Amino acid sequence: MNNYNHIYTNIGNNFGTTNLEITEKQYLTDGTINDFATGGFGNDLNYLLNDFYVGVEYKFKIGKWVNKPALYTHFYHLKTKQVAENYTTNKTYFEPQWNSEYEFNQSEALKFNYRLSNDFPDATKLLERYTLQSYNSVFKGNAMLKNERFHTASLRYSKTSMYRGFMLFANLNYNKKIRTIRNVIELAGINQFTTPTITDNPETNWRFYGNLSKKINRIRIQLNSNLSWFNYIQSLNGQTTSNNRNNQSVGLKIRTATKKWPSVSLGYDKSFSQFHGLTNSSFTNDVFSFDLDIDFLQHFNFKTDYEITFNENSNHQKTNYRIGNASLSYHKKDHPFRFELSAQNYLNNGIKINNSFSDFLISNNTTYILSRVILLTISYKL
Repeated sequence: MNNYNHIYTNIGNNFGTTNLEITEKQYLTDGTINDFATGGFGNDLNYLLNDFYVGVEYKFKIGKWVNKPALYTHFYHLKTKQVAENYTTNKTYFEPQWNSEYEFNQSEALKFNYRLSNDFPDATKLLERYTLQSYNSVFKGNAMLKNERFHTASLRYSKTSMYRGFMLFANLNYNKKIRTIRNVIELAGINQFTTPTITDNPETNWRFYGNLSKKINRIRIQLNSNLSWFNYIQSLNGQTTSNNRNNQSVGLKIRTATKKWPSVSLGYDKSFSQFHGLTNSSFTNDVFSFDLDIDFLQHFNFKTDYEITFNENSNHQKTNYRIGNASLSYHKKDHPFRFELSAQNYLNNGIKINNSFSDFLISNNTTYILSRVILLTISYKL
């Protein structure tokens, strides 16, 4: 239209197919085969999803402020063919979106994005018969699932100054599902049965990430933060509850920022996690880290990294572990031979402990680590 007002038209098509066949059998020690098909297992699915869309975008500029509202019309066609039932659905949805950017200068900008979207289930969620996920977990899909519908928005701020050695990034994301596919869980001891269902229960997820970096003389200081809040409705053993799963973490890292010095970094990360639902639980984690990379006597290089982690749960039970690795190498420039002596897990720590939350499960995981390994490596480059 003119230099400050543009109109765009878009037309496109997304087409995808999946052919999925699953058989589950057990080979017994006496040579016989136990076919799970007699128990309702085994799936044969042909899946087709087509998304044809037409959209109009209007871009306009007011001073330094650039906006681009848009409206898209999507024509969805979903067709599945299975042994017991064929299913076809046709849906038409209007999906508005808005992109906005304000550029203060070449190194500082603020961006905002919003979109209303629809997401149709993938093939695995529509399987009509049972599927064995693990030795104690069985899944059954739902051939009648409809699409999820959700709002997404993001706000991003960035500012950089290479002359001052300064960088700042901050990002805020918002996601709200107004139609949701969520798994219904049935637990019997260690056994788990899962099936998805479509609900109108809203789900809200906020996420914030920030990173600040500043170079002071020959040292760079970096501060980062990651925050999330997630609220959702979960059905477990016939009981429906409103759950909140929240996480917060902050980290500080100091490292050298000059080639004349060895590469050295010190870091500290603190994180908090909370789960509120049928039960309440919380975790805290503290991680201290150290890295060193130094060249000396022209042809030698020494590297080491060390990390110590402290965990504490809501019952005030505390655990910690330490992991360290190191290597010493010799390599003369333009010479084909290279020698390296390395020590993995030189503290001989036996385990790593990690606490986590899923949508319905509070986990304390122990990972057993290979004991100390000392390795001499001689390499020749052709």
